[in-house]
Amino acid sequence: ADTAAPTIEYPTSHANEEWQMDEADTGLWVRETDDGEEKAYRARLVAVMDAHSRVIVGFGVRSHAFNQRDVIQVLADAVAVGKGHVPECGGVPDAMRTDNGTCFKGR
Repeated sequence: ADTAAPTIEYPTSHANEEWQMDEADTGLWVRETDDGEEKAYRARLVAVMDAHSRVIVGFGVRSHAFNQRDVIQVLADAVAVGKGHVPECGGVPDAMRTDNGTCFKGR
């Protein structure tokens, strides 16, 4: 029996029509030294995916929860790098889709 949760499809007709972005816990621990004190953090990941091709056009990993500035940087890097690195998915997308995670909400 298939026990996987159902997926929601958002059909697109071409690359760059829509990018999707989400944040997740990687399950990995990162050790950092902060002012001489060693601390452990769970690494966080934000990924940007082209909905049509399913290509990951950008991502960021942090040792802390992402904030709006971090998300903007990941998105800016995806747009800049995509222009030369992922030709079929480069440049600026027509639309963005995110969930209601804290890092995607304006204050």
